[in-house]
Parts: sequence; structure tokens; C-alpha cells
Amino acid sequence: MTGNASGYTTRGSYSGTNRFYGHINVWGPNMRVNGQDSAYPGVVGSGRGTGQTCAEGWELSGGTYTSVGLPCKDVS
Repeated sequence: MTGNASGYTTRGSYSGTNRFYGHINVWGPNMRVNGQDSAYPGVVGSGRGTGQTCAEGWELSGGTYTSVGLPCKDVS
């Protein structure tokens, strides 16, 4: 996350060495962006306001999505 309550940007991306197929969703004050499924998923969203912004990775395997991480940061 970069910025502050006047305007912030949250980025979620995959940067590992193991193959990961799925998507990443980001959300926070006045913002929600659902990413598209990909072998190397990434998504960016921008918003304004105070609260918490998060990026959650979802791995698709056997037709089922499993959460693979949920980092969050305060926006103030």
C-alpha cells in the first residue's frame, strides 16, 4: 500500500517461484477490485478514506478456491 487517507493504492501480486493459478482481490475504504484468474495473478486498486486495506490471494485447484494469504495494512 502506498499513500494515505487522502488517496492510496493497494497492489496485490504473485512473486514466488512455485506455480500459482488463481486470483487476488484487493479492498479497503471506498475500494474493491476482484482480480482475474491467472498463472501469475496481480491486481491494483485505489481509494480514499481511513480504515484497513487488504489483498487476499485465492488459489484455484480441483475447481475449489483456497485462500493463500491475507496481508492488511492500516490507512490513515
